Amino acid sequence: MRKSVKTKYGTFHSLSVADCMTKIGSERKTAFVRVLLFILAALLIFGGPTYAVYVLRHLAGLPYILVVLVGLIAFAVGILLFSRLIGKQTKLSASE
Repeated sequence: MRKSVKTKYGTFHSLSVADCMTKIGSERKTAFVRVLLFILAALLIFGGPTYAVYVLRHLAGLPYILVVLVGLIAFAVGILLFSRLIGKQTKLSASE
């Protein structure tokens, strides 16, 4: 049950235990997804231009120019994902 208390400084709302647990659960899910996205960005940045290029070139036998393009695209996507995640993190820290 949510109660509201009016003071001269404004209206404050109290949350029930269930509301707090729901908020904590959603924050944990968000943090877990952010960690997975950081890991994916790191794999794309470091693994895309190195290991993926090697596997595509030597094991799949794809042409060199296609392999290089795939490596560059993986690197660019990893950098973009990483920069977006860092940007969101700095916005969250600034608002606290």
